[in-house]
Amino acid sequence: MTRPDRSEPTLKLAIHGVPEQSARTMQLFFQQLSEEVSLIDTIDDADIHLVDMDYSGSYNILSKLQRDQSQCVFIITSLTDRNLDSGIIFLKKPLSKQAAQIALKKSRLQLTKQKTDAITQSPPPPVNSPSVETNNIDETSLTHPPISKQKTDKQFNEKLFSNFIGMMPEIDIDDPDQISRAAFSPKDYFFCYVYNAIKTAHQKGLILEINAGWKPLIVFPHSQEIWLDATDHQLRAFANLKINSSPENRISFTTVNIKDLPGNKQDEKFQSEQSLLWKLALWTSKGHYPSNIDPEKPIILKHWPNLTRLVVTPHALRICALLIKQPQSMLDVAKTLNIGPQYVFAFITACSALNLIAQVDKPPARKQSATKKNNSLLSKILSKLRTQTNDDST
Repeated sequence: MTRPDRSEPTLKLAIHGVPEQSARTMQLFFQQLSEEVSLIDTIDDADIHLVDMDYSGSYNILSKLQRDQSQCVFIITSLTDRNLDSGIIFLKKPLSKQAAQIALKKSRLQLTKQKTDAITQSPPPPVNSPSVETNNIDETSLTHPPISKQKTDKQFNEKLFSNFIGMMPEIDIDDPDQISRAAFSPKDYFFCYVYNAIKTAHQKGLILEINAGWKPLIVFPHSQEIWLDATDHQLRAFANLKINSSPENRISFTTVNIKDLPGNKQDEKFQSEQSLLWKLALWTSKGHYPSNIDPEKPIILKHWPNLTRLVVTPHALRICALLIKQPQSMLDVAKTLNIGPQYVFAFITACSALNLIAQVDKPPARKQSATKKNNSLLSKILSKLRTQTNDDST
């Protein structure tokens, strides 16, 4: 461990946007990294603010800090690359000792430069949030950097899951009629429109509001969050209703100008896109499967869903382990694991909402070669001849 130059003060680092357990792990990492760093809890005393961008509410936290702590250095960390504005230091996860030391060195140089500039000119303006328009965060309701509300969702057994999702059908896997009736059309439900709104918002880089004659729902693509003025109980009830597709009741998307948004968008009504889509898919499915997925066609699970941040449905871990190992149809999964197909249908519907699955064609049945057939026939003839010979000899 390199000891700091006695002429250089210790860097005071504050960590934001992570749950308590993750924060303790990150604090331990930096404490073991260098004696140049002192971890503090007092925001106003910090030299460096580190924000984990992989948690819901992180853009709100960063925006608030940039406005109130403009004289500080900002480090953001994430599992994915981020487009940065000038002055923000990016530290990619998983954290490595070398990358963290480089980030701290850049921070010290930046702090030194800021102090030098402060002597000759007025303080520089706050740096904009990465990949976000300057006004893309409503800050009027933020009086302090909020603690991330993103938490690990519950893991349900079959009984508790029925309470969460509503009454699920009992499906006989050996009855083709019941399997056929278990399909639902996504375009008939709110789930499909939310999915399309998120997709469109990301493609066009626009803030979109869904107009469904219901509660306001606004998609913020830059922060990958959704603002919804409804409780989970209300959303579950609405998710189960078929959408009236008549022209006068047609659902539409409206582009939102951030300047026109009222200043009362409560932080607790923001949630991550993935978390909302996952829950909405489960509530829409209720043990049924989307009609665009063939229950008898093999499914590939591209990668594990982030079950530390999503509702863990019954048998989810076993289903994931099976599909990661080899493609199987939903019906095959239910048979292999000896579970009700309704649990497979619900889980696959949620995975489909996050684009985690793909279907593949069944491998062609192996044809028995002519040689094998001829050999088999020859073996039977020889066997019969041997039997006859033995009978004659006796």
